[in-house]
Amino acid sequence: MDSNKNSNKIGPIAGGLVVIILIVIAGFYFFQQKLSKDAVKDESTMIEETKVDNDTKVSTSNDSAVIEADLNAELKDVDYSF
Repeated sequence: MDSNKNSNKIGPIAGGLVVIILIVIAGFYFFQQKLSKDAVKDESTMIEETKVDNDTKVSTSNDSAVIEADLNAELKDVDYSF
């Protein structure tokens, strides 16, 4: 009769542990899904910023005057006051 009482105590404990383990696994799954969605948003933002930066036309000449003019055109909106 004592062995029957001990087996009745193990059942609810095992069931509770299974439920807790399933909740933890589900939490990790949803957390991973959230991280992957955030990563996709970050990549799309980077692509848009890169497209904006590539709108300026730059010469392919090796002449120093042309290179300096291109550099001045690129840096005209930069604020140098720190």
